[in-house]
Amino acid sequence: MTTTEIPRSIDGIRGGKMLTEERDDETITLIGRCVVTDQIIRIVLPKRELFRYCLNPNRSIDAFESIKDDLDLREFLISGISPAGWQKMWDNNDA
Repeated sequence: MTTTEIPRSIDGIRGGKMLTEERDDETITLIGRCVVTDQIIRIVLPKRELFRYCLNPNRSIDAFESIKDDLDLREFLISGISPAGWQKMWDNNDA
């Protein structure tokens, strides 16, 4: 897969624009592009957590237990905006 094939992650995981890449029997990589900076973000998750999310997408915080303490990754999954994207938006608002 080339980087040009990775779409922007509008609305995070709910937007359906993130790609998946099988790693092994237990884990999967979600790949998306920040909607603000175009930065490519890769998140490795247990497959069971992605399955749990698919069963109840309104509870993403509960589903992604392995990244519950990583606010940056959680926020990217929710909004499609990377930490650098948030910084860029806040810097533009200060001008």
